[in-house]
Amino acid sequence: MIQLRSMPPTGFSLLEVSIALVIIGLLFAVGALSWSALAETRRLAKARAQLLEVRDCMLRASLLHEHYPSDTDFLRCSNETGLDPWGGDLRMVRGVTTAGLPLDESFAVVTDAARGQLLTLPDGNASRAILLPEGENRTSIAFAVISLGKNRVADHPSVAGLNTNAIVPLSASMDFSSPTKDDVVLPVQAYEVMGYLRNVVGPQ
Repeated sequence: MIQLRSMPPTGFSLLEVSIALVIIGLLFAVGALSWSALAETRRLAKARAQLLEVRDCMLRASLLHEHYPSDTDFLRCSNETGLDPWGGDLRMVRGVTTAGLPLDESFAVVTDAARGQLLTLPDGNASRAILLPEGENRTSIAFAVISLGKNRVADHPSVAGLNTNAIVPLSASMDFSSPTKDDVVLPVQAYEVMGYLRNVVGPQ
């Protein structure tokens, strides 16, 4: 009489397939998170580059007119640069004089006797400062260029005016050091404006 031997089972068990699927899912999840973080880092870098472009454009406008940039200058510069990486419009904060007046095109950035104009410096008081996301305090603000970031919302009550206005004056200190660090801000101080003029046209 011939005895048939049972063959060992072939293929993977349900448990083995389940474990493999879990591992594959974890690898995909880690890859997706890494890609998302990389993409966000690139957006931040692009936003910072855009703010630098707008700053340089506005400094050139100051050089041309020897006055602080106008609203038109900012709007032109920001339109040339385009929307930020999250699809939002850029914003501007104007520095103010010691009397609290916004530093617009009516104030000179250089003394020029031939034009009958005197240099006006921004208020350097600490009560009118910009607190950066890194925690550093900047005073003597000529102007600042801002992206409201991924959520397109100003992250602190002191900068809430930027939610509805493209341009606001620095009427009090503005805090951009929220825990999310979502807003991107580039403050331009008085010495940067004066330094730009000296580098281009020489000592005043």
